[in-house]
Amino acid sequence: MILSSRKSSGVSLALFISLALMSNTLAASKGSAGTGDKKYFVHIHPADRPLGPGSMITYTLPDQFGRSHSLSASTRILIFADSQKGARLVESVLSPHPKGFLESHHAVYLADVSAMPGVIFRLFALPAMRKSPYPILLLKNAKMGKRLAKTAADGKVTILTLNKRRVRKIEVTADISTIEKLLK
Repeated sequence: MILSSRKSSGVSLALFISLALMSNTLAASKGSAGTGDKKYFVHIHPADRPLGPGSMITYTLPDQFGRSHSLSASTRILIFADSQKGARLVESVLSPHPKGFLESHHAVYLADVSAMPGVIFRLFALPAMRKSPYPILLLKNAKMGKRLAKTAADGKVTILTLNKRRVRKIEVTADISTIEKLLK
């Protein structure tokens, strides 16, 4: 009986691992934590030059609840985190503020979750994100955030100051007070 119980739990564990690996393989083919949904995009113009002052940005992205968001002409701050460390930094700045803080400051927060394994994203990261009182726009496809990521560094966040969707200034920082100052 003990032997069959061990054998059964070993089979269950093997089945669980197989399912997790298959899920990750399927997710990887769609962009790891993401979907292959064609309605979501990030465009940075001109396409033949590096992101910088004067670049025009447009996007339609889902938030942690699956609602679509497009960049508004009134948005003046775009905060981009492409690492877990950067996301924790943004969370430390935003968490003390009430619901609607980002919107009232004409700001958006984009998090690149494309490198996260799909199972981890769905089981752990997404439920945690849904507890946030602010929208987190999700880049689920690495190609979408590629040009934004070129300006980011691990543990830092990229903050774009915008005017009618056009980049005025790019700042890469790990300093909480710098982020807070830009959000005033």
